[in-house]
Amino acid sequence: MESTESAATGQRLIEVLHRAQNGGFSLQCDYARVNAGYVSMAASMGLITTEQERGKFGRKWFATRKGKAFLEVH
Repeated sequence: MESTESAATGQRLIEVLHRAQNGGFSLQCDYARVNAGYVSMAASMGLITTEQERGKFGRKWFATRKGKAFLEVH
């Protein structure tokens, strides 16, 4: 049985991924600031990135292939 805290964390992580998949969001927008812990968690897990192409990084978060696959399961 999943605790309510980890269920809430999972739901917030999914919300961040949906936002990243649907157009992305900027590094310093209000959404990124309010959800900084979940954004950093998603980035650390390889679910979102700012990399636009190999070695070139931008100022928006986008879902990775791994992040999109994660959403398909959840």
